[in-house]
Amino acid sequence: MRRRHGFTLIELMLVMLVLAVLAGIAYGRYQAAKRRGYIATMTADLAELRNAEEGYWAENQAYSTDTTQLDWTSTSLVSVVITSSNLQAGFDAEATHSAVPGLVCKMYVGRAVSARPSGEVACQ
Repeated sequence: MRRRHGFTLIELMLVMLVLAVLAGIAYGRYQAAKRRGYIATMTADLAELRNAEEGYWAENQAYSTDTTQLDWTSTSLVSVVITSSNLQAGFDAEATHSAVPGLVCKMYVGRAVSARPSGEVACQ
């Protein structure tokens, strides 16, 4: 009987299959972690905006839709739009991240009755 050296083609293909499955699982988890990170960035930006707006309101008794008047800037790749029909009563803010198209985080601050509590961030 001859002694065999090395691996057979079947053994090598099985190892490659197992590695491919593990890489697929790891890639899916990596993408999910990146998405959670983008959501955390948008949520943090909106929370900082809320604090900046409250500071502006304390000085002017009105909110601002112009971010240059606030002591605040958004994170890179995050776009924030502030709207209001009554700047003394409150404002709406929407944040989007260029790396996650279709995902929008929204926040409302003010006295009007809303489905969400004032200042709570909701992403969808």
